[in-house]
Amino acid sequence: MYRRKRICKQFCVFAFPTLLVLALVLGYSIDWSVEQERSGPHGRTDEDDGGEDLLEDFVRGMGSLSSFDYDQPVNLTNNQTRTNVSEPFAKATYANVPRALYRFAPEVFDAFPSKFLPNIRSPCWTDPRTEELNCLPSFFVAGFPKCGTSDVYAKLYRHPGIVRTKKKEPHWWTRNRFNGSLLEYTGNFQTLAKRISANASASKNLISGDASVATAWKNDNWRLFFPTANEPLYVTAELIHQVLPKSKIIFLLRDPIERAFSDYLYINFLRRRKNGWEGPKVNVITFHRDVLMSIAILKACMGKGRFLRSCSYDYAESLRARITVSHYVVYLRDWLQAFPRDQIFVLQLEDWKGNCEKWLPKLYSFLEQEKLSDETIREICKKKMKNGPRFNRKVGGELLNITRSALDQWYAPFNEELAKFLRDNDM
Repeated sequence: MYRRKRICKQFCVFAFPTLLVLALVLGYSIDWSVEQERSGPHGRTDEDDGGEDLLEDFVRGMGSLSSFDYDQPVNLTNNQTRTNVSEPFAKATYANVPRALYRFAPEVFDAFPSKFLPNIRSPCWTDPRTEELNCLPSFFVAGFPKCGTSDVYAKLYRHPGIVRTKKKEPHWWTRNRFNGSLLEYTGNFQTLAKRISANASASKNLISGDASVATAWKNDNWRLFFPTANEPLYVTAELIHQVLPKSKIIFLLRDPIERAFSDYLYINFLRRRKNGWEGPKVNVITFHRDVLMSIAILKACMGKGRFLRSCSYDYAESLRARITVSHYVVYLRDWLQAFPRDQIFVLQLEDWKGNCEKWLPKLYSFLEQEKLSDETIREICKKKMKNGPRFNRKVGGELLNITRSALDQWYAPFNEELAKFLRDNDM
């Protein structure tokens, strides 16, 4: 009898908790499987995977929702009816936040206010603890690196209705929100908040922006939130739209090959400066080697049956030559799915450099700012280009023809699809 009691006690202490944990893990996995099919705007099933042998098949249609039916019921192996995991998450500050989106950024939804002050153009609110005004950006220069964002940022802030921020690139949405507070982010817009607080009636139309150029494409940690998904269920675009739905988004593009080479040289410059100028320098020879390696890695990624979209996000920062950052159409599709067309402005660096006086007034108009005189626009555009190209020819040398040929072949389907995408969406 005592032996039976001991066995029962051992079972209760060790076996029962183990079985309970296994049951919870199994239930969690089922939730994720259902969520992969239902909750995200980018959800896919295995039936969507086709044509993985051709790069063109990966480029065309990736990120498009035209063939995805959200109303189709979820097919479960046990044919049981389950609660839709996209129901509004009860703990979220925002009443209609899908559960998966909340999981993607709980630190955002738990900290941000659900409503902003009325009659103020910028998204601002009063902290009930300190009674201080906090503000967030009204627009984003979301990308892309080495495409002239620094120059556009500097010239935008010459308008009296746009208030300069402490940092051009706080990188809060893609990096620092994981280990930084909302207070740190709002501190970047402290000048705006102070001006509005000092004279709300005269400053109610003032705005500020966030020009972190990784906002458009950096989402390489998505697997931490959606470990069983084929590709990201949510990206930064949906997160920003959920919190700041009236935001205006500006994208600057550039010839993808020139952007990739300039970025390669600049990243090496930053790395060497951080390490006290230790470490090897790069040039056109190392760039050619790293381009071939990067292409091979991406082909291997897609060869495993994975989507180009997930490979682009996964390898955006980890490749030695960040060629995936120039996959513009992949990222633009995601942003256009999150934001209305009239809240997105796409500009080519080549056009900006060639005719600032034409495009700067259009940018001001897009941000709903008062029109400036032609003379004022000319004076602003006369300013030396901020952070202009200074590495390519002096440091790296002329790009090798064999490298350009390899990248031409790689980017050809992207460029073709980008041109169609911009044309179809009147960009």
